[in-house]
Amino acid sequence: MNTMEHSLEIDTEVGLLDLNGNTKARLNVYFGAEANHTKLNEYSYDINLKRQRVNIFKELYKNECGLFTKMAPKAKKEVPAPPKAEATAKSLKAKKAVLNGIHSHKEKKIRTSPTFRRPKTLRLRRQPKYPRKSAPRRNKLDHYAIIKLPLTTESPMKKTEDNTLVFIVDVKANKHQIKQAVKKLYDIDVAKVNTLISPLYGVWTSEETSAVLPLELKGPDGEKKAYVRLAPDYDALHVANKIGII
Repeated sequence: MNTMEHSLEIDTEVGLLDLNGNTKARLNVYFGAEANHTKLNEYSYDINLKRQRVNIFKELYKNECGLFTKMAPKAKKEVPAPPKAEATAKSLKAKKAVLNGIHSHKEKKIRTSPTFRRPKTLRLRRQPKYPRKSAPRRNKLDHYAIIKLPLTTESPMKKTEDNTLVFIVDVKANKHQIKQAVKKLYDIDVAKVNTLISPLYGVWTSEETSAVLPLELKGPDGEKKAYVRLAPDYDALHVANKIGII
């Protein structure tokens, strides 16, 4: 770096920074220089960037070399404040330690079987947003469908002597439904109901010939009979006459 001559009195510290970013630059300062550039005194400065102060040489060299630049003050490092959630968690932990103590022991569950069974958890009822069916399903097995007709053959008529009436009923009907249907249709009390499903008459297969042989037997095919015994307060002959059987 070329130096320049100046007859100036300098009593300040100078910071120097060259164009290549070298902080070890040297500065030669001349006092009372003559025409033949005789060097009277020479000083060398080591640059301390933390304490540098730019004053007089800034004006002398800024237009010619552009070597001096003023450094910005170093920003103070801000210490981030601890988050509020972390402080709250610490305070709750300390509070729990004060209340329960730090020497607490957790009771361990005793296992008596190597098999783990899933516990029965809560199962809520469904709450649909809309009905899946536009109209409720109609009960097809009503009282009129349960009781089809009364039997008036010779064998059922003999049962009237035992205060019993015989009806042909639906195959799907049970004894409770038959009892309720008789009560509603004929307004009589029933003591007991016995049911019998007739064997399916029709054809059977011979084991010797493997041929289908017809059977000519009398009676309904697979029908369900209901033997309804009336309460002692009612007479089967009177009820049969009222219904129209006799």
